Amino acid sequence: MSRNDKGFFILLCSLLLAGLSPMDGEVRASQEWSLDRGLDEISGRIAEQVPRNSRLTVAVVDFRTLRGEVPALGRYVTEALIGKLFKHGHLRIIERVQLERALKELQVNQSDLFDPATTKKLGRYIGADAILSGNLTLFESTVEIHARLFSTERGEVLATSVVTILRDDRVNQLWKEMIPEKPFIGKSLSVDGIEAPGSKPSQQVQRGGLYFENDLLRIEVKSLANIRGNLVLELLYENRTDQTLRLASSGWGRAYAADHKETYLLGDTGEKWLFKDDTQVGNHYGGIDLIPHRGLLNRITFMPEEKETGVEFSYVGKYGVRWKNNPREPYRHEEVEVIIPNIRPGFPDSGEKENENLRSRWKR
Repeated sequence: MSRNDKGFFILLCSLLLAGLSPMDGEVRASQEWSLDRGLDEISGRIAEQVPRNSRLTVAVVDFRTLRGEVPALGRYVTEALIGKLFKHGHLRIIERVQLERALKELQVNQSDLFDPATTKKLGRYIGADAILSGNLTLFESTVEIHARLFSTERGEVLATSVVTILRDDRVNQLWKEMIPEKPFIGKSLSVDGIEAPGSKPSQQVQRGGLYFENDLLRIEVKSLANIRGNLVLELLYENRTDQTLRLASSGWGRAYAADHKETYLLGDTGEKWLFKDDTQVGNHYGGIDLIPHRGLLNRITFMPEEKETGVEFSYVGKYGVRWKNNPREPYRHEEVEVIIPNIRPGFPDSGEKENENLRSRWKR
C-alpha cells in the first residue's frame, strides 16, 4: 500500500469512527428528522449561509402547500423558525404582529409576495432586508420542507434549505387543519349577489391584485382602459401545473361563436358590455397552448350593449381547459367559469377622481 493510499485509509477510518462519512452533506439532506429536529436543521443551515457581520433583518411568512394553502403545520413551522433564527444572534427577526399590520396597511396578502414589486414595497415599509418563505410537500410517510431566504430589494436567493420530517401523529394532525386566508378586499364568486353556477371553493376571487385562481389557472387583471367608447381588458393567464394546458374560449371568441354570449363585462349599474374582439385565446381554433409556469397576455375588447355607463365592472368568462398527465392517456377536460369583480377603468391606478370623470363622461 502506498503512502497516499495509507493516508486516505486513515482519513476514512477517522471519519467513520466519528460517525460521519465523506458524503456527509448528502446524508444530512436525505435524513428523516422529527419535526422539531428538522426545524433546528433548517434554522441552522439558513443561519450558516448568512454572513455573521451582515445583521440581516428577516420577515418569516407562512409556509404553504404546493397548492398555495396554509395548513396548521405551515403556521407552526413559521412560528417555530422565528424563535429558532433569533437564537442565532446575527439575524434580526420581525415580529409576526408587525408583519401582519404592514400587510393590512398595504392591502396585500402573504400569497402576493411572489411579486417582486410588492416584496420590495413591503421590505422598505417594515425595514426587512429579506423574506424567509417555503413550501411543504406531503409524501406517504414524510413531509419535505423547502425553505428559501430571498432579498426584498433584488429578489435574489440568499440561502436555501431542504429537510425531510417524519409523518407522526402530531404532523398528520397539523396537516389536516387548513388556515383560511382572509383577503383584505372582498373575495366573492358572486356578481350582484348571484352565486356563479358550478363554482368550487378553490375557484375564489382573491384581492391583493384582481385575479381568479384554481388548481389549473391563474387569470390576473393587468388593466382596463376606455378607448374610443370601447373597454379594453388585459388579462394575464398563467399555467399553474407542470403539464402544457390547452386553453380555449367557451362560447365566445371569433374562432368559436357567433353570438359571443359567454364572456362579457357587467357594470355596477347593471349594463352589459359585449365581446367584440381579442388578441389570443378567442382567435385560435382548438385553443392555445399555455406552457407550465409561464404567462400569456390577452387583450379583450368589449362594446356597450346599449349606452356607455358604469364605473366598476365584473368580468365574466367561460373557458375549456384540456391536458394530459402522460402521452398514453386520453385528454382530461374541465370547464372553468371565471368571475372577477371590482375592476375599474384605469386599474390599477384609478381612484375616486377617475370614477367621477367617468360618471361625467357617460352623462354627456
